[in-house]
Amino acid sequence: MGRRVDALRGERVAERMRRAEELRGIGQSLADGAAFMQEVEVRQGWTPRPNDGRGIERTRRAAKELQDAAASMQDVLQKAEAEENQSQ
Repeated sequence: MGRRVDALRGERVAERMRRAEELRGIGQSLADGAAFMQEVEVRQGWTPRPNDGRGIERTRRAAKELQDAAASMQDVLQKAEAEENQSQ
């Protein structure tokens, strides 16, 4: 029974690590989108809208939040995995 629990725990950790990587990727895509929006704004000579009218900074903040959340998830999972390995 212990082996089965360990196997399930391992699967759960692996799934959470995959989700963290997906979050990191989504955050990077949002950051890339924000950079593209700003580049278009500059190249077209558009005047930046007041109060982040095009949502560029809001998109950057969301990207950073996703990337930070992913990093935090990975840290927690790695620490839990290390503690698990030490207890065995």
